[in-house]
Amino acid sequence: MRVVHFPGARTAQLSKVGGKGQSLIRMTQVGLPVPPGFILTTEFFLPWIDRIKGSGAWKAFLKVHDAAMEEACKVLKQEALTLEFSREQEEELESALRSMTRKDSDNGGSDNGGSDSGNQLYAVRSSSPEEDLEGYSFAGGYETILGAREAELKEAVRRAFASCLDYRVQFYKLAHDFDITEPRIAVIVQEQIASEVSGVVFSLNPLTNCYDEAVFNANFGLGESVVSGMCTPDTIVVDKPSMRVIHRVAGGKEARVVLREGGGTENVSSDRISSDKVAGGSGEISLSDGLALSLTRYVKTLEDVFRKPVDVEWAVAGDQEYILQARPITSYVPIDRSMLTPPGAPRRLYLDVTLSVQALEKPISPMAVSLISRMASSGSRKVYGFDMTRDNIMQLLVTSGGRLYMVLSEFLALLGKERMAAFFSIVDPITARSIRELDTSRYQGLRPRQLLVPAMFLTRAPFLLPGVVQARAFPDRAHAGAQTGLKRFMKQVQVLRQSRARLEVVERKLFEALFDFLEHHSMPCFLASRWAVGRMKMAAAGASDEELRRLEMALPNNVTTEMGLDLYRLSQELDETLEIDENEDIQDQTLPPEFIEKWKGFLDKYGHRGPAELDIAVPRYRDDPSMLFEQVRVLSESASEKNNPLKRFEESRRLREETFEQICRRLENDPRRKRRFQALYHVWVTLGGYRELHKYCLIYVFDAIRQRLLVEGERLVKKKRLERVEQIFDLTIDEIEKFGSRGRKDLVAMARANRAPCDRLARVGALPAIIDSRGEILRPPPPAVAEDGTVLGAAISNGVVRGRIKVLNSPDEKPLEYGEILVARATDPGWTPLFVNAGGLILEVGGLLQHGALVAREYGLPCVGGVTGATTLWEDGTLVEVDGGTGVIRLLPDD
Repeated sequence: MRVVHFPGARTAQLSKVGGKGQSLIRMTQVGLPVPPGFILTTEFFLPWIDRIKGSGAWKAFLKVHDAAMEEACKVLKQEALTLEFSREQEEELESALRSMTRKDSDNGGSDNGGSDSGNQLYAVRSSSPEEDLEGYSFAGGYETILGAREAELKEAVRRAFASCLDYRVQFYKLAHDFDITEPRIAVIVQEQIASEVSGVVFSLNPLTNCYDEAVFNANFGLGESVVSGMCTPDTIVVDKPSMRVIHRVAGGKEARVVLREGGGTENVSSDRISSDKVAGGSGEISLSDGLALSLTRYVKTLEDVFRKPVDVEWAVAGDQEYILQARPITSYVPIDRSMLTPPGAPRRLYLDVTLSVQALEKPISPMAVSLISRMASSGSRKVYGFDMTRDNIMQLLVTSGGRLYMVLSEFLALLGKERMAAFFSIVDPITARSIRELDTSRYQGLRPRQLLVPAMFLTRAPFLLPGVVQARAFPDRAHAGAQTGLKRFMKQVQVLRQSRARLEVVERKLFEALFDFLEHHSMPCFLASRWAVGRMKMAAAGASDEELRRLEMALPNNVTTEMGLDLYRLSQELDETLEIDENEDIQDQTLPPEFIEKWKGFLDKYGHRGPAELDIAVPRYRDDPSMLFEQVRVLSESASEKNNPLKRFEESRRLREETFEQICRRLENDPRRKRRFQALYHVWVTLGGYRELHKYCLIYVFDAIRQRLLVEGERLVKKKRLERVEQIFDLTIDEIEKFGSRGRKDLVAMARANRAPCDRLARVGALPAIIDSRGEILRPPPPAVAEDGTVLGAAISNGVVRGRIKVLNSPDEKPLEYGEILVARATDPGWTPLFVNAGGLILEVGGLLQHGALVAREYGLPCVGGVTGATTLWEDGTLVEVDGGTGVIRLLPDD
């Protein structure tokens, strides 16, 4: 069938009717007030497509480079506008028009403003099979012709067809990996509504992402003035659960689009509206509350039909409301149904741990989420006495779409807003400010059974406290024991990695070994150090904030800091005159034997690490050493007496010791306080570096599981149960254990289903740190930017440095030259090699305990964190001064 009518169509095949056409058919099927029309399907235009593909313009188009594509598209469009209708096409178009006119007459005429069928006007729109899909909008690319008379329909259809060859469409397709060599298009011919008021409505609030708010933009006349952006429309916000208008703002409505009596449209300016005394001035709200609420009912129906938030074009003519178009919203932050609470009910509040604590901006793999969730489940039962991932008592961790969320509302109910804000002030200052602005009355309070949680914590304390107290009392012994335990743990992991036992057995024993080491060594050392540093600062009465920050510089026993320093040592084994082929694998190049030996030693110790290392699907340094080797080469080339991180680290250590001695001299008159300060300082220096060891060991275990999973993936590919080896990371550990070795489950389908929500979130530009169970995002406050360009963030690491900005969204995006100021949204240990060359750091997500902040202090780098939108405030090469002691970033004149 080459022509499909609506209403009346029973099917809506996307490949034939396109995205707009499919949605119109679906809406008429559920009885929504859609102006009638018909669709000239993609099959209707196959003869034209064949003629276009046989032209010289098409052959030239296929050969052009990016710079010449715009001109090639213009030529193609001109070719399309000369195409003639065949006899068959003309007959089908005329028959469709007669059928539409007959239906209109049978229904008693139209309310669209036309007096009879002879004066009927039409709206002609393109409808692409790729358009209006979830995640893809093609907004502004395809053409719409409004107010077309019957005599003008052929030309209007030609223009709508030709728009599929528009440069904007081709550019968008290339950017989103669509095939540009197979153009397809359908065209909708629909009764034109002479609307008095029209516009668009989002079924969620596009500013806050709140699912419970419908936001209308409205103007008098046709909706084109709103859609095209030619006016400032009225804004009306409706709370959907209570069906109340909660916000309205009159827009300027500087212009409107109206139908001409003889067809076509015209733009009417605000001056003419005022002088002609046209109904509806700029100060009058175009959409009444009653109409907004009535249209909201249709919007809620459309959400049920599409099963996702929708963007709807609507119109009002006389007393009749119309739905003109509806499509899934492409730019919003989706959350899983399992995280939603019912509309109007008290909400839950979620904090993205993956971002705020682990500094991972993109979703991690389903396998990584499942492993972390399983680890959190068994670990919390062991430590706290209940499973934090399930709502049996208190659910503190949820997973969705490749993200890990802390249930912040549960913590707020348990600990209070101020305590939580104080905690996050040292982890993520932006999140802390957001928490302080919360209206906690909107969120769930404690349920009766949750009152038992503090008591459960206390019952577990006797099992944890002795190790912490012992490490606090005997730090040297705790350190020696931890190092011995670390060697034993790593050997145990290697034995298990090579074991022939089933995957589930190996995985369970690996986590048991990890928990054992964390419980008896790593965590007691770390907690003792945090206990000591707090008391140490209290004992150092009168010490300035800068002095206290110096006491945290260049601590020993930090595996992440040592990795950066070892990388620099490795770079010194490369002769800067050595020629390196960037297109050849490292293993195949002729390199100094001393370098090869240390390279292998480095990979033995740190090869399990890498960028985004918490995601088990991401290759490690050992798997893909090219990025690491590139950083070694850059370090080797930029090495100098001035650029020597070993000396810089030693200078920071010396400054820490001098500060310690200065404070001791000030405490001479209080021997007891002095001895206490010295003892606490010794605990801090000996054990403070253990903060990074937990993750080092966790990633070591993840790497062992990763190697086993890759072997399993190869086996499943050979059995044709997976398409490629890496697809195993799109499954969960439960699915592999249940169905990997037995059964006939479709693992490829499971992997794709698991991957879908991750891919949806990956399309979001910048994931929020805090979101609630109705989708509402708690936006951080904007950065404090003075008129002279000065930006105020959070003071993280002392020192003042001047240098040029280098904005990086990933550690391997581009080289960081010596002395440049590294600007990133957040960093994880995979970024550590870059710190060796950095002159200073500016971070959006970053507090005193975030990875970037800790490593910056270890290396003596000035660092400012908590800068909202840091990666968008400056361009590469901007000259700034970073004051890590005050949190001030100043623009400098570029002489």
